[in-house]
Amino acid sequence: MCSQSTNLSNLGRPGTAIQRVLDKVVSNVLPILSSTTTTTTSTLNDQKDSSSSNQKARASMTSHKLYKKIGRLIRQKNKAKNIEQDLTNDLLAWSNNIPNFDNQQLIREFSQLILLQSRTTAEIIENLEKTKLSLSFVHEREKKRNELINTKFKLEKQLKEVQAKFGPKAASSILISERLEETESALQTVQSQYDACIATDLRDTIAVFTYSLQSVSQKLSEAAHHFGNSLSQDSAEMKMSPNKYSRSNHKLSTEAQDRYGGFSTPESLENVSQQNEGQSSQQQQQQQSQSQQQRNITQQSIQNQRQFSKQNMSNRQSLESEPHTQPHQYPNHENVVESCFTREVSESDKHWQ
Repeated sequence: MCSQSTNLSNLGRPGTAIQRVLDKVVSNVLPILSSTTTTTTSTLNDQKDSSSSNQKARASMTSHKLYKKIGRLIRQKNKAKNIEQDLTNDLLAWSNNIPNFDNQQLIREFSQLILLQSRTTAEIIENLEKTKLSLSFVHEREKKRNELINTKFKLEKQLKEVQAKFGPKAASSILISERLEETESALQTVQSQYDACIATDLRDTIAVFTYSLQSVSQKLSEAAHHFGNSLSQDSAEMKMSPNKYSRSNHKLSTEAQDRYGGFSTPESLENVSQQNEGQSSQQQQQQQSQSQQQRNITQQSIQNQRQFSKQNMSNRQSLESEPHTQPHQYPNHENVVESCFTREVSESDKHWQ
């Protein structure tokens, strides 16, 4: 009986529907709230860690690290330059196997563009080397400055301890204060040298690098503009005469073969451009000589006309002055014209004379 009474006393009141709903809400909401709080705390900690790491990285960034990064960049640029030169040689070798002359010229002009890109890369690498060298000079001053700052911090800490222990007028504290003054004066000198090195040497190298970038971009833009104009002209010609470019068995002319037969290296591009420049200069000289000959001919004809008019005037005056008793024998007009205008006889007409 006693055991049954104790069991009945342990039995509680049965739960209602509202209590069951509240139990479910508590069991579902509490883990979500706990997870959100943990995520927010973790994100805040991550942000703090990242900000502290960024501050440490900024504080620990030195000219020596920049020197190393520029060295990596130069190595990557050298690899890119070598790949561009290999690509130029491969394009030229492939263009020699193309039967169509127009397509061959297209690939060769594209190889010239890649060659110009490799040359501009070499120019950029040279200026980066100069910047790297000036950064090495800055690093020497920066290293001395950091060493002096560390010694100054140590001496200040040591001076405080000695003054607290022996007093400010003790011999040990006076010696430490003198060393601190020497360190501060040396630090000022090195700081001025550090600032001057950045303001003069590094500034000049950065200016040269900037000007070289401007010239390189101008060269590339001019070459790309010229190549784009040639492509647009070719596309217009293809629209006007599509049958010209549909012939796959188009043979090169002998003149083109002589001109571009041994065109397989980047150096030969310069030779061909020099040949083209020489031909253009010869054509200009021929045109100038032809124009000068035409000018001489026109001047001679003008002089002959003036002489002819003078002869006519003199003949008229003589006719008016002479008496009319005798019939005047007029000069033959053809003889006058022949005397005024020199006529060259061709070789085919010599046998008629």
